[in-house]
Amino acid sequence: MIKKHLHKFNIIRIIFSLLFLLSVGKLFYRSISKTTGLEILIWLPTAILLFALALFTPSKTISKYSRDVMSNSIQLLIGLSLTITSIWLLNKSRNNSDVIFQVKYFNEASLYIEFRENMTFKAKESNMFDSEIVYGNYEINDSILILSNAVRFGNAKLNDSLTINKQGIKFELESTYRNINQGIMKFK
Repeated sequence: MIKKHLHKFNIIRIIFSLLFLLSVGKLFYRSISKTTGLEILIWLPTAILLFALALFTPSKTISKYSRDVMSNSIQLLIGLSLTITSIWLLNKSRNNSDVIFQVKYFNEASLYIEFRENMTFKAKESNMFDSEIVYGNYEINDSILILSNAVRFGNAKLNDSLTINKQGIKFELESTYRNINQGIMKFK
């Protein structure tokens, strides 16, 4: 009977540990991709609370509890190391090709797109409260760029066909956002 009860605590401890690793992973990814926004006010206290819950979930006796805290500390450290390393490697593999050209558009929100040699792009949309990065592939047909993944500008989505001209890249939005339905992203 007591073993079943302790088994529940171990499951709860594992759940808290996994949630802690996920929240720290999200914070780490957002910090290395420079897209940290106001959500840090939620995720950082959540990560700290989950760390404390994962580390200090009670055991049957005091001596077992102190051994469990040490064991949990080591497990969390290993899990944290693996999480941070895998996110770093993923980010490194996504950004390993040279940039051919970059374009930028700024209004109340900003859009920054890097086009790479390996026919991939990285688009970063930023506004006052948040930012988001989208990765995808593109094709070039004459002076038309065709994006494989949806890129957002504020609450609107860019059409997947962009036109290259001397000034930059002309874009159109599927719907109007802040009185904007088209514009030119300037070469950087």
